[in-house]
Amino acid sequence: MIRVFPYPQYIYSNSDTNLYINKLTELKKFNDKFYFDGILIFTTLEDPDDHWELAHFISRSSKQMPVIAINPNWEHPVITARKIITFQHLQKKTLAINWITGALLSDNEKIGITLSKEDRYEKLFEYITIVNELLEGKKIQFEGKYFQTKNYKLKRELKFPILQFISGTSEGCDKILEKLTLLNRLVIGMNINHVYPKHSKGIGFGLIVRDTRKEAFRHFNQTFPENPVGEKFLALSEKNTDSQWRLDLIKQAKKQKYSETGLFASTLKNYADNGWFVGSYDDGFEYIRHHINLGIENFFINLIDPNETQHINTVFNRIKKETQPKC
Repeated sequence: MIRVFPYPQYIYSNSDTNLYINKLTELKKFNDKFYFDGILIFTTLEDPDDHWELAHFISRSSKQMPVIAINPNWEHPVITARKIITFQHLQKKTLAINWITGALLSDNEKIGITLSKEDRYEKLFEYITIVNELLEGKKIQFEGKYFQTKNYKLKRELKFPILQFISGTSEGCDKILEKLTLLNRLVIGMNINHVYPKHSKGIGFGLIVRDTRKEAFRHFNQTFPENPVGEKFLALSEKNTDSQWRLDLIKQAKKQKYSETGLFASTLKNYADNGWFVGSYDDGFEYIRHHINLGIENFFINLIDPNETQHINTVFNRIKKETQPKC
């Protein structure tokens, strides 16, 4: 099953906090119009709004499935499990979870998180284990290094299965995926010859497609003009993370030129936190079909504007027609 999740991260980085809510409202209307599956919601210390409240906001008067990023440092896993159950009870629909180990190093420092990367993955494993055992309706006894739960059971039952992702490409992420087979790995899109780790079922990237490659490049260059300040931002980004996928993307950004076809990691210089695929509708179709052939089923598409959904729809309509079973 192919799922498409347009999301406004590029818009999110704008300093105008009201702009994000306005664009999010616009995006959920476009998503419903084109039968896309949902919207990814982030969670960092710099967010002006609570991610759980945004999930309820997206779901009201909409068909959208929110994909909520969950950080094990924000709250106890019992509270997260209860919020998932409450969401289903109130919204009468399911949601998806994107498990993350934490935030930027500067964010971790602000709230006193000094764990090593390996320890953060161990903490996340305990967190996911507790949440899922509770969602299965078990009364659990859990005595871990980071979390303890004694003789606790949720009052409500899970009504709909939830889709669960884990973001990462490091060894710690590999270990969790080997132990918890219910998880789907979410990776960042790279150039077409990139080798993704196993268990990769979701991919995130920006997408600018038009009738012709020339037209798409023109739109890309207008959106992401070369900016010397971006070089400084890129250097700061590299110091402020120990995320393997982010470091891989920064490495690609340093050596890639705007004139190259395909995935443009260099947009990192303008705080677009993933690569962007730029080309004709045919180019975009081939890029996405390539990843479907690799086993990718979930596509998280970063937007420069909600109106871009009409161009995304052109590509995925063709994908759906090709992948639909023939009677």
